[in-house]
Amino acid sequence: DSLMGLARLRGGIDTSLRSSFDPLPIIHDFLALAHGAIGQRRLSIDTDFPTTIQPLVSDPGLFKIIITNLIENAIRHSPPSSMVTMRVQQQGSVFRFSTRNSCENLRSEDITRLFEPFQRGSKAADNEGGHAGLGLSLAREAATLMGGNLRAELSDPNHITFIAEIPSAT
Repeated sequence: DSLMGLARLRGGIDTSLRSSFDPLPIIHDFLALAHGAIGQRRLSIDTDFPTTIQPLVSDPGLFKIIITNLIENAIRHSPPSSMVTMRVQQQGSVFRFSTRNSCENLRSEDITRLFEPFQRGSKAADNEGGHAGLGLSLAREAATLMGGNLRAELSDPNHITFIAEIPSAT
């Protein structure tokens, strides 16, 4: 669904649907949907979300692509019984969502590849769960279409942070 939607936008078949929306319920709804996977992996989730935030004026479908892929990625690639941190911030006219999780055997040279289609970290040969390595590529493209960006930072060999920044009005 995400792949087809982005392909239709890229090909000019569809246009981005702009509307004003509160991003917090979208994040909370997806976290509720991911509750089973979080429990199954015995992850601890630390969230730092404001109670209210400036609405985004953009495409909520593209926003969902970013959020679902970042949260799924953090859950899937965190070692069992580890901590995942999620933050929402408003910095001027920029909405920022970040995830930080433990990672194993990720090298700084892997960071750029993570955003390429069909690529994953240094464990790419281990096709856990049949995932193709498209999620971060789709999320970055969605962020770009919204006038924002998505990047990753490896603070040390054991922790990675993904940061999506979206203008409040695009």
